[in-house]
Amino acid sequence: GYVAEPLLIGAKTGVSSMAMLVSAFFWAWLWGPVGLVLSTPLTVCLAVLGKHVPRLSYLAVLLGDDPALEDELILYHRLLSGDEEEAEEILTKRFRGSSRGQAFDEVVIPALLLAGRDRVRQEISEADHQSVLRTIRVLVEVPKTVAEVATPALQAQPDQVVKPLRVVGVSSRSATDETIWSMLSQLFDPAKVQVESVGSAYLASETPAVDQSAAPDLMCVIAIPPGGLTQARYICRRLRAKLPATPILVIRPGVQANAKESALKLIEDGASQVCFTLVEAHKMAERYLVQRQVDAASIDP
Repeated sequence: GYVAEPLLIGAKTGVSSMAMLVSAFFWAWLWGPVGLVLSTPLTVCLAVLGKHVPRLSYLAVLLGDDPALEDELILYHRLLSGDEEEAEEILTKRFRGSSRGQAFDEVVIPALLLAGRDRVRQEISEADHQSVLRTIRVLVEVPKTVAEVATPALQAQPDQVVKPLRVVGVSSRSATDETIWSMLSQLFDPAKVQVESVGSAYLASETPAVDQSAAPDLMCVIAIPPGGLTQARYICRRLRAKLPATPILVIRPGVQANAKESALKLIEDGASQVCFTLVEAHKMAERYLVQRQVDAASIDP
């Protein structure tokens, strides 16, 4: 009961072996042999309550066998506490161990989504939310290495003058969208791609269709959850009316539920492609830009 049962049963219940041992001692001390028999089901019930009842979440932390906090949670907590130095250290380690796009997708964007979720639930103040956004925008502005700056697919041939390609971003609703667009823009080579951002005035109904020669080479629309689908669909319809021949790339990081259905709706409204990570969005954007280069080269004499 003190050794075999905690080790064999604890691995299948999501309760740590140490918690099973301690609970066996506690319930046996409290109720004797009856407590020893009931220690396992009682401990498992407490752990399950901790996982599903927000106010009892500390029980899941104390009794569960889940690993330590993920980097995005640690980063979010450090940002809320104002510990910018440790937050910068977390991001620096991730930038060294993986590409910038992967670090954005795996750490920074989840932290932004956590901040947005807590703000909607009114668990943090607007001042705290804005502080998290400002700090993240400062921390992610890390100078890129030469390897990351180079974009092989867009390299010019010797003795060939290539006009910079224009990529224009439209934030769907919030400052978080703008922050994610700022991160995506860092993945492009500034020597080969001119990145811009426009506001709602660009979508004004009285603005006529843009001449294709002056149109951007790619339009990007950022829309994160919760919500954002309706606004993104409206933006796609307006952009398609103004730029009938320009590819429109919609980026919805963090979307999990009904991702396929929402992508189909956006494509029906004029989107060329829908991506759910910045790495995927950058790869797709490169494909569109390379195709634009090929089309431009075939038209020019």
